[in-house]
Amino acid sequence: MHQLKGDDASWANALLRLVAGLPLYGVEKSFKLGPAELLRDRFLLGLKPDAYARLDLDALRTALAMPERSFASMAADLKRANFLGLAYESGAKQRVFKAYVEFPVPARRQPGPTPGSVAAHMIYHGYKWDPDRGEDAALTQYWWAPQLTLAEIGACIARHQADIKRAEVRATVQQIIARCARDCDARQFQYIEAREGMGSRVSYDLNVYPAALPLAEIAGPLKNAALALAVDPLALEALLAQSAGRTLGHVSAGTDRHGQDFLTIYHEQ
Repeated sequence: MHQLKGDDASWANALLRLVAGLPLYGVEKSFKLGPAELLRDRFLLGLKPDAYARLDLDALRTALAMPERSFASMAADLKRANFLGLAYESGAKQRVFKAYVEFPVPARRQPGPTPGSVAAHMIYHGYKWDPDRGEDAALTQYWWAPQLTLAEIGACIARHQADIKRAEVRATVQQIIARCARDCDARQFQYIEAREGMGSRVSYDLNVYPAALPLAEIAGPLKNAALALAVDPLALEALLAQSAGRTLGHVSAGTDRHGQDFLTIYHEQ
């Protein structure tokens, strides 16, 4: 599942022990490119209601050091949810656990999360916390706009591209989406915007699993983005060599809470 060491491995293994023996609804790996940083050991474990009903939530709160108020909010969300995703990542600056709670799609679309956004469904709450700090988790809302055409996806993304400082990162996203849409109707993709808390930071995620595209097909654009972000090219090369045959799942980009560009690639386990 991971190649982490030391305390990072201990925290990751704490999550794995919590779900041991439970039926998982998908396992997804990802890697994230940021300024001079490549986060490679990121994973998400999916649980449907029949599985997370058997999850010891008190044990989760303790083992993952989830802040009390955030835990209470997540537990309330789970009463009306249809999916729980538990994730972990670690980097030079912090460790982060994440709990994604998915809600049933409402009958009507609501206004989008940003001015000018297409009508969308608020389908996820994401709780993100550093187990070492004891601070309340950051709460992110995820808004889904289904069945968008390629042009509509491009228009949505264009609203946020200006926030990404590096033109190479913006170009990489556009190239990946264009490649995915070459052999697949873009209306099969799932476009999601994320807003963190009450702030104005918005990022976006595009689920492109229907394109069934191997990661090797997007190696070139990823290397260009890595160069612009001053990511170790040898580290990225090694990662891509290991995962070249994996299917691309999502591409996500934007700026983080510190205003730094990021590009994240999700793929099948």
